[in-house]
Amino acid sequence: MRQLLLVVMGVAALAISSGAVAQKAEPTPSPAKEKKICRSESVTGSIMPHRTCHTASEWKQQEETNAANVEAFRNRPATTAGVSRQ
Repeated sequence: MRQLLLVVMGVAALAISSGAVAQKAEPTPSPAKEKKICRSESVTGSIMPHRTCHTASEWKQQEETNAANVEAFRNRPATTAGVSRQ
């Protein structure tokens, strides 16, 4: 019984290690690294600017989100002290 267990464990170990070797044989193409763009931003309450770095696509996404938020703020219904003006 013990020998059977050792044989099964040996076969399992061999199967796992051969799978790992097969995975290493296939080189995965690495994605092209985007260049980081850094900007200095003023932080409210601080005299020191804060440096923020993102890729061009991340900056574009952030600008689009900010523009959508500004547009949503402009298009909201106006209220005064909880009373809606229409």
